[in-house]
Amino acid sequence: MDERKCDLPINKTENLHLNHV
Repeated sequence: MDERKCDLPINKTENLHLNHV
């Protein structure tokens, strides 16, 4: 999980999904 890319809550969710896939 790149917290650096996770800046916004929405971005965090999408980033988690992308990283999970």
